[in-house]
Amino acid sequence: MPWPAADQNEQWVDWSWFNNHGWRALPPYKPFDVDKFCALHPECEGAVLRFVWPSGKPDQHYAHYYDGFTRNGKKVAGYGWAHPFKPVADVMESWKVALGERVPKLIGTDYEDVTDWNPTKAQWTSTLQSTWEAQQLTFPNAAHMSYSRASWLDLHIIPGDWFHDILWWLAHWIFPPSLNRQARHWNEIELPIDNNFTPWRGRVVKIRQENVVGWQGSSRGEIVPRAYSDLDWFQKSFIGPVYNGGVPPEPPGPDPVPVEVVVPTGKTNVTVREV
Repeated sequence: MPWPAADQNEQWVDWSWFNNHGWRALPPYKPFDVDKFCALHPECEGAVLRFVWPSGKPDQHYAHYYDGFTRNGKKVAGYGWAHPFKPVADVMESWKVALGERVPKLIGTDYEDVTDWNPTKAQWTSTLQSTWEAQQLTFPNAAHMSYSRASWLDLHIIPGDWFHDILWWLAHWIFPPSLNRQARHWNEIELPIDNNFTPWRGRVVKIRQENVVGWQGSSRGEIVPRAYSDLDWFQKSFIGPVYNGGVPPEPPGPDPVPVEVVVPTGKTNVTVREV
């Protein structure tokens, strides 16, 4: 099954200090003009903003982007980093400091390679599970998701039943057949994609379709001057309740266990056992 059709998605961008300083970025290194961006791109309905570095240091531009997108009536989410070698309580404390009073309605955690980290699969697995649990306890009034690539998860995570409690915003940078390159604008990817594309397709972890709520489809968007942008699609069925006053969606529960009910003739005892 392909990613849902265009009218079932919202177009978002995700942004951080890195976009102003890496890849295609050129001087002067300063945050972009959010008011101008929103005027030029009314089709962009929201922004996921990094609020903390992998080290735990606050992102210098988070407040600028948060206030700018909020001022323009856009939905705002935030993402922080997990850390495999720090107590999860310390990580959550760094998140609270970085966010301050600007706590968004949707919070994500980034799981990716970091040059000076070299954790084992067991350490990454423990980090993923503990951070997912801790972020919900630390920010109970927000909805939550995690960010990664299915290929990265295949290499670094030992899946268990707990893994299927997590909601995912997955990176999968496709090359549309008509372009043979990554999309530079949302409108260069036509939804639904008819090439059997599914961003949740994994080889080991096998992420479930219903657990994927967002898709980062390109890392080469050219929608602001001086830098590349990440282009995202979030499903309206997930975003709507988060930002329209509803109850934040909960992760799917475990699959039901089939049972057999045995009622012996002439007896009152009933036996229930898994099958």
